[in-house]
Amino acid sequence: TDVSHFSNNLSSATEGRNGYSTENQRYLHLFIKHNSAGTKSVTVYGFNYAFGEWAPLYLPLGGGDEATAIVETFSSGASRLYIFDVSGIDRVGFYAAPSDAPDRIRVAMSSF
Repeated sequence: TDVSHFSNNLSSATEGRNGYSTENQRYLHLFIKHNSAGTKSVTVYGFNYAFGEWAPLYLPLGGGDEATAIVETFSSGASRLYIFDVSGIDRVGFYAAPSDAPDRIRVAMSSF
């Protein structure tokens, strides 16, 4: 993960470095597609105005376990759609190292 990719004061002029406002929506829908062989991944980050800092989004799995919201495509032509509950998160960001970025990333937000 590379939290230094994001601007904590939300002042970057570079697209994506300030993340994207959730507009108080509850769910993040993330579509990822990769057309060639090999695993590619994207890490999802969250930002709260109260904290003023970015951090990887972690998902509770129950029993004290958790997982980082890293989504991957596993084979040529693979498409995956993920839905994350982002209640209370003010901004979301996405990071993949250039050599690790999938071919297509699409994001939508919804209230239900």
